[in-house]
Amino acid sequence: MWSILSATVFFVTILAQHPASYAQQEPIPGLYEPYNKQQGPDPPYPGNRKDPILPTSSDPPAPDDALFQSLAAAEWTILDFYNSALRRFKSEDFTELGFPNDTFDRIQEIRNNEAGHVQITLDMISDASTKPGPCQYNCNISTPMEFITRQTLIEASGPAFLPGLTSQAKEPRSQGVITSLSQIEVRHGTWSTMALFNANPFTGPADTLYPYPMQILSQVAAYIIPGSCPKNNPPFPNPPQRAATMISNPPFPQAGDEVQFVFPVPQQQPKFEEGKEYYVVYFHALGNLTRRFDVESGKSRIPAEFDKGKGVIIAAIADEEGAGREESVVAGPLLMLQQPDLGRVASSGGKM
Repeated sequence: MWSILSATVFFVTILAQHPASYAQQEPIPGLYEPYNKQQGPDPPYPGNRKDPILPTSSDPPAPDDALFQSLAAAEWTILDFYNSALRRFKSEDFTELGFPNDTFDRIQEIRNNEAGHVQITLDMISDASTKPGPCQYNCNISTPMEFITRQTLIEASGPAFLPGLTSQAKEPRSQGVITSLSQIEVRHGTWSTMALFNANPFTGPADTLYPYPMQILSQVAAYIIPGSCPKNNPPFPNPPQRAATMISNPPFPQAGDEVQFVFPVPQQQPKFEEGKEYYVVYFHALGNLTRRFDVESGKSRIPAEFDKGKGVIIAAIADEEGAGREESVVAGPLLMLQQPDLGRVASSGGKM
């Protein structure tokens, strides 16, 4: 509750301190109804923008410009993820699976929120830096159930990386804005968990924190069609990420389960040095536990000490215990949502 109130007070304070800058930027999230009520496949502003906004000032970039450039690039990707579902599916596609009658309306509302997030992150980039435009994307969604499953995982990732970005932001205003965005992502995830899967949304006393948020944020780059971004866009991910993408079998494990990690992208295979020890570092709540990684089998067991069935466990394969340096991560991170019912529903193609 403190973070919600503090973010709200902070935002109002900033409006009072910078009325001119906000007055020049339209529309303003919070004062623009389409960010709540837009209907249909066309997103609110700036959803139909195609080009980046080039710098208009010769001043040095603001301290957090690069951070918000990356966050804006990710928000563009997530906005297209929701738009692709709204273009492909209709309300009956979800109700026929047993989901609530207002599911399609809530998806539209989340899409509208994400358009607002794009606008907010673009506004946070100073006029001395390029504000990225959208790329072309391929989200590979073929069924409503596939969309719902992936949507639930995406919304679960917000609380894992946004607090980390908050700690990396250099200016108090940036920290307040990212905190405000993170609260909205939590609400999106809570809706998915409760309304769609009738599951307990509580994660225990603390959400899971991962120390290298850009490694999570950059994973949405997999949706970007190579070569499709505007030529003047800033690079994304920035800095480039070297850790290999991985998935787990089973996809929705819990504390104490044995899992096998697989690396599905041929161009992103981890390079394991012969004779060197590797570890799976499991992050849950505010801490982490390390287990040795069997390179040959790809198997490991999630620590049974973690809260079972609560929140997210994040796994990263590293060449040192605890993954104390970002450079030590050779594969991952992988977010594992402790909701086995979601996995059973997804594999069955419909809601139980």
